Amino acid sequence: MKSATRERDFFWIALIFCTSALVLLLWTRASDPRWFGHLQIDPVVYQTRAVSFLEHSSWAHAGTNEYQPGALWFFVATACGLDDPRNFDSFRRALLVANTILLCLHILMAAAFGEKRSPWVMMILAAASGPILFYRFELLVSFLVLSGWLFWRRGNFNTCGLLVGLAMATKIYPILLTPILFVDSWLAGKTRKAASLVLATGLGVFGMAISMPVFGAKSGDLASAIQFHMNKPFGIDGSLGSLIPILQHLLDIPLRMAPRNGIHGFDSDLGNLTTLALTWMWFPIALVVMLLILRNQRHNLYPNAGALFVLFGVFVGLGKLMAPQYAWWAISFVPFITIGWMPKKQFTLMLSLLVSSLLIGQIVYPLNYSEFIDSFAKDPLENRLFWINAVKNLLWLGAVGIAAGSLYRSNLKL
Repeated sequence: MKSATRERDFFWIALIFCTSALVLLLWTRASDPRWFGHLQIDPVVYQTRAVSFLEHSSWAHAGTNEYQPGALWFFVATACGLDDPRNFDSFRRALLVANTILLCLHILMAAAFGEKRSPWVMMILAAASGPILFYRFELLVSFLVLSGWLFWRRGNFNTCGLLVGLAMATKIYPILLTPILFVDSWLAGKTRKAASLVLATGLGVFGMAISMPVFGAKSGDLASAIQFHMNKPFGIDGSLGSLIPILQHLLDIPLRMAPRNGIHGFDSDLGNLTTLALTWMWFPIALVVMLLILRNQRHNLYPNAGALFVLFGVFVGLGKLMAPQYAWWAISFVPFITIGWMPKKQFTLMLSLLVSSLLIGQIVYPLNYSEFIDSFAKDPLENRLFWINAVKNLLWLGAVGIAAGSLYRSNLKL
């Protein structure tokens, strides 16, 4: 008994010490000019939106907006306790504090609901992701999604639906969960539970959305924000940002840069059909993953964390954009992968590939991003950063492939 108590005490002491060291590392990097330059661009916009609301008590004067309601309220909550919200350094520190709290909650969640290795894996992935986690709001969305998934595991579909709805009102990507969640709720309780889930999810999404026009936003602002993202070019960071320049180089087609909507990107000149196929390449693969997940849930009406990593990993890895922070959408599930779902050796290999991809990604963004952008104005294939970024993308797809193999094998056992 004493031995077990001593072991538990040591675990929490070690966890607190390592979490503190992780936060110190990320804060140090967040204030380092080598990282700070590019990372601060988005928070400047966050602050502008928050200050506009705090000065007018309305969204009517916010101007062109690309953010969804949950994100906008997060910016306001970050700034509202400051003596001078217009001071960027104060807002930046408040954003870092808010995300530090959210990261600690992730680690605590992993310790409470995962396996013994879970909190340590969460810390490793956060350290490899770098300080960008403190300069964006991905941690807010992943906290809502993970909390919803934990309620999903317990069969509490209404609370899960509400949390996923709030997450969707902040970032659109959790919408990928809704088909699986709806089917699971139907299997658990037919029409009654499915209808209840739809209402709970709708409350999360539309409750947040309705709050915007109540405070002066135009009725079409949310649709405009979504359209803003749909009209973005192919990003230079992702797999398609590596593949399309190579294909056009082989076909002797000049790369046509088209930076817009806050993205350093390009438009494809491979033809309408090919471009359409590449843009939506992730979708049929994601559908197959969803079918495998549903087939694997005959006994447990919730998806394994590894399966959700595959689903979001495909979306991030093969999507039109792969901004560095998007990786967190998928990897936040990795600490909750169970040994029974993926053997230890495979998990170690997958984790190694992910960490390598994330660390290599920091070499490109933010450390050498100006050079990376400039290389696309000439011939990107002649720049070492293009190939470093391509390796990053291949490592990511390799990790997702390992997890996909486990998902497929788990279906064969049925």
